[in-house]
Amino acid sequence: MNDLLNLIGSSIENLRQCIELFDKAQPAGGVEKLSSVLAEIDGYLKEIDTDPILRLASVDQGEIEGRLHSIETDLSSIISDLSDQEREYTAN
Repeated sequence: MNDLLNLIGSSIENLRQCIELFDKAQPAGGVEKLSSVLAEIDGYLKEIDTDPILRLASVDQGEIEGRLHSIETDLSSIISDLSDQEREYTAN
């Protein structure tokens, strides 16, 4: 991800696909899509200093980083909960 707009667009598409997979009772695929969003956010945060949009816009980079870290935390929690549910389901 080289800019925030690409990150947002890609994340929205992956989350849309995630919902479709859960609707089709394919939780492993849904978790994979959630994990890919996490990876994209992580990759973006590693290169946030090179984002041309943040350089042009009057946006507080620290605020963007904080919000993205919060999203990472939320998604990680969701993935963990879903993984726990899957383990419980397969154990029964």
